[in-house]
Amino acid sequence: MRLRFPTADVAATDEGRFVTVQFGLGTIGRCIDSSLASLMPSTMVDLDDEWGISAAARTNRVSEALAVAQRKAGPLSRVSVIWSAGVAGFDSDYAETAAELDAFRGVVEAVRQFADSGTGCAVAVHLLSSAGGLYEGQTRVEPGNAPDPQRPYGQLKLAQEAAVRELVGGVGIDVYRPSSVFGSVSTKSRQGLVPTLVRNGLLGRVTTLSGAIGTQRDYVSARMVGRHIARRVLSESGVDLTISHLVAARPHTVGEVLRIVERALRRRVLLAVAPAENAAPITFSESIRAADFAAEDLRVGIEQVASEYLGRSSLAA
Repeated sequence: MRLRFPTADVAATDEGRFVTVQFGLGTIGRCIDSSLASLMPSTMVDLDDEWGISAAARTNRVSEALAVAQRKAGPLSRVSVIWSAGVAGFDSDYAETAAELDAFRGVVEAVRQFADSGTGCAVAVHLLSSAGGLYEGQTRVEPGNAPDPQRPYGQLKLAQEAAVRELVGGVGIDVYRPSSVFGSVSTKSRQGLVPTLVRNGLLGRVTTLSGAIGTQRDYVSARMVGRHIARRVLSESGVDLTISHLVAARPHTVGEVLRIVERALRRRVLLAVAPAENAAPITFSESIRAADFAAEDLRVGIEQVASEYLGRSSLAA
């Protein structure tokens, strides 16, 4: 759990007396955090956050964190709680997703208690959901398309959205539904198709694809998603519900992604195709993309991932 609150010179104004409380520093969470750091002169405090604790214990932990924020930043005018956490992925089972939903409900309850405590502080929750999880198997998704999750992961995200909707009326709610997100190559967080192809390609390893070469997906970079969410967090929040689809609205097949990676690396990438367990298409119409979301060209994003990994002093084994 990471707290960020403005430095003394910023906090001297009424507008500056706010704090962000962020859960999760994975692929997208790190990008949100780094964007917050660049956009707001701030002080950072990390607090222990055990994953396996009960919802009630988590509620108490979050309440304690908000009390710490008030002590360090002074009387607060605004608190933004960011949920970019979770160990569940596209292939997770019900046991794993149930534990994650329980953890999130503990946070929601702490937010509700804080909002009802009479501090006069504006409260906002920023929830990272998943367009891919909610619309698996659908193509050219438009605003009228209803989510129809096919896996426990998608059902988890829909349940998290339902849980946070209970706060509407006294708390500002921003829900973000990104499509297939790719980030930097890392051994510390879950890796999607793009960073896996880049890393294995440079190390001469075979990438096993659980899907199909012709599967169409929509890809967005974690850097652009993180920047968008950070800007929303730092903007004035109301008490309404906003759902933003952070998609490129430019579908690419797995084969096209492979060719772009190979051009960026200037070498062939070894690929093995396993039984198609994850071959359903997920694509989006431009009409559903958040108007203020900037999605960069996939080629540019992949070249940046490759360039960043090539620029490291040594390649991780």
